[in-house]
Amino acid sequence: HAKMQRERYTLKHATSTSIEVTVLTYGATISSVKAPDRRGSLGECVLGFDEETSYAATWPRRDATCPYFGCAAGRVANRVANAAFSLDGKDYKVKANNGAHHLHGGGVGFDKKRWAVVEATDTALTLALRSPDGEEGYPGCVDARITYSLPTPTSLKIEYAATTDAATPLNLTNHSYWNLEDGGATDVLGHVVRVDADLYTPADDESIPTGEIRKCAGAMDLSKPKALGDNIYDTDQGKGYDHNYVLRETPGADGLRTVATAW
Repeated sequence: HAKMQRERYTLKHATSTSIEVTVLTYGATISSVKAPDRRGSLGECVLGFDEETSYAATWPRRDATCPYFGCAAGRVANRVANAAFSLDGKDYKVKANNGAHHLHGGGVGFDKKRWAVVEATDTALTLALRSPDGEEGYPGCVDARITYSLPTPTSLKIEYAATTDAATPLNLTNHSYWNLEDGGATDVLGHVVRVDADLYTPADDESIPTGEIRKCAGAMDLSKPKALGDNIYDTDQGKGYDHNYVLRETPGADGLRTVATAW
């Protein structure tokens, strides 16, 4: 008999100091990350719903009111201006689901698909999804994989891989909302953040990058630790931090580098 895959998987090391990460196959969604505090008590660190049905219930709206809690956003995370792009001399029109624009893969993006389980262990989970040619207006068939793992009891690693049979835009990410204090019971204005960047991309009133690359200054400068609430309404456009930062090119010996810290 074929083995039925579960709808949720919890990753954890066999130690009391381990974080616990729960992943749903629906949307390859991180629904929970629990970490021990200084007293050893586990506390929630991300926003999410208690039941999977709550994630699915948001999708018929197919607009920006969907919170995208913890999901895999794709094919293209963030916005495609005017829901259109050109590639190799050909124009493509994709689903407009954020006013005139295309957001996080469109009406039925990767976050609204049931991913298949490739492999599951106590500390790692690999999920796969096939996106057929023409889905949401994109060219090419894409086979995507995501592996969530806990390399150590206190670290979460997310690895993305994809192949396609035709040129196509692809920009995958995880869309978790983090609140290290209490998982969302209170705000994050007291969280301190540092980003390894000296430049950012300004956006217009509809959150579309203007094409300018601007030097960080004032509220937009997070190159040194800063509490989010210090001058959040003095940010570019005055709507808080919802911008792309241009990271410094300083990879480490293993190709990885610290790009941001928060506490």
